[in-house]
Amino acid sequence: ILTEEARAKEYLFLANIDPSLQINVLKQMASRPKLVGLDTMDFWINGDRNNLSKIIELIDVLFMDEFEIKSFTGKNNIFDAADLLHGSGPKVVVVKKGEHGVTVFNKGKIFAAPAYPLNNVTDPTGAGDSFAGGFMGYLAKTQNMDFENLRRATIAGTVMGSFAVQGFSVERLANLSNNDINERYDDMVNLTRFSSVSEAGPLAGKTDQVSKI
Repeated sequence: ILTEEARAKEYLFLANIDPSLQINVLKQMASRPKLVGLDTMDFWINGDRNNLSKIIELIDVLFMDEFEIKSFTGKNNIFDAADLLHGSGPKVVVVKKGEHGVTVFNKGKIFAAPAYPLNNVTDPTGAGDSFAGGFMGYLAKTQNMDFENLRRATIAGTVMGSFAVQGFSVERLANLSNNDINERYDDMVNLTRFSSVSEAGPLAGKTDQVSKI
């Protein structure tokens, strides 16, 4: 049961709970939020597909891992699965791939980001929720849903998920500073930055600089 303050919020994240409860929470909102995100898992895909399908039709951003999205849609690859889901409601489909990063689909536009490289993971529990929190929180802060901002939100989510796995429960998140977050965001920018072909020179064409043996 939501408080009056909660009902008035413009951004809503329906975390991984029973789909019937997710529907109930959305109905309690004073008006349709600007943005509704939803996470789920295979337990609900297999056990309550009917209600899950109903709530997915009403949301804007869907978070699933690559195995869940294939199971839910019956598609063999995430690209076909995302296309199918776009037709049923969500404008944005976020496919989580754990240590292999994330792929974001926005009706024809695709952005892929790696996971933040870590030598040690203390506790992976909550990484997905922390990613979604960072993603949704960034969009709520910036009030911008264009594709470039979705890309930045993806990195914000990746950063928060990477911190979450470095401690038990919310141990690491509770001790974060703004500087910690900004430094790791910059690390992600540097990790994925490279020159365009126009800057670095053509990929194709004859070269005499490689010896043939």
